[in-house]
Amino acid sequence: MMDIDEVKDKVNFELGAKISSFLVTPEKKVTRIREKTIPEELFRGVVDILAYNKAYIEVSYQIGSDKMTFDVPLTGKLLTIFVNPFLAANTCRNTSLGIDASHLIQDLIFNDEIVPHFLKFEAQVHYLSSEDLSQQEKLPYHGVNIKNYGSKGQVIGAALYLEAMAVKATEISLQKPKARNSWEQRITKKQSGRSQYKPDFNDRIQHLRENKIYPYKICSALHSLRKARNCAAHNFQVQAAVSSPNPFEHIEVTQNDQDFINNINIFIEQCREMYGEASKAYGKNIFKRYTDNLAGDLNKYTKIISVHQLGLQHSKELEDVFG
Repeated sequence: MMDIDEVKDKVNFELGAKISSFLVTPEKKVTRIREKTIPEELFRGVVDILAYNKAYIEVSYQIGSDKMTFDVPLTGKLLTIFVNPFLAANTCRNTSLGIDASHLIQDLIFNDEIVPHFLKFEAQVHYLSSEDLSQQEKLPYHGVNIKNYGSKGQVIGAALYLEAMAVKATEISLQKPKARNSWEQRITKKQSGRSQYKPDFNDRIQHLRENKIYPYKICSALHSLRKARNCAAHNFQVQAAVSSPNPFEHIEVTQNDQDFINNINIFIEQCREMYGEASKAYGKNIFKRYTDNLAGDLNKYTKIISVHQLGLQHSKELEDVFG
């Protein structure tokens, strides 16, 4: 069993894929309805949409084989997404590809009045020749698993955006002589004995608080988010065999990091005090709700337009590195 992200790692997108729609009759007979062969980019686009929307898949894959098949049940959620090209485009790497993926799936699933029950994808996996395997065996290798740090990733991303807003707020504040003098004194003091000092998030929060650009509670919440971001980016432990339940030395990087959790809880409580209980419209992700609220407060001063951009926007350069 593997999830859609594991499929993305193993499948050879360059060779494209075959997609078929299937119907299960009352007699329990599985019947192929339609079939299409698609090129690399369209295959990537469809898998993007499935992965973003956490589609359930059933994989058939044999060790040593160069082929992989996986079935995707056509749930109500997936039908809704693929029927609406703009919903599909919003969870694909670019708008036009998402719309093409939507039209492709519609052609596969709408045939007269029959709606199939599942889609079957048939693709090739990366094949390693004897030379490749021999070369692999000679190279040093140590697995780095970063897929389980989702919460830390959210915090790093949100803090990056709010830090950018703090940079903008600082720039606006420097139009006033008093704030400009305060900022210059701060940087001069920090730069003492250094060739060049680059202001950080903490400098900007302190500046915005001391010059009363934002009230204390907002700046305090920004500090807690900054601390949580630092924990997310820097906390790890090297566990010795004698002090670990496992009988070997290993590196532990986890989102079950108590410093990280403590700072996030402080941030949430500070935001709850300012904005009240999180609306159920955000589901369980109250962190998203409160960072949006905090950004809204910062934006009363920065007046930055919130732009919604369709598509996940994977550049070719990033694709070549991250897949």
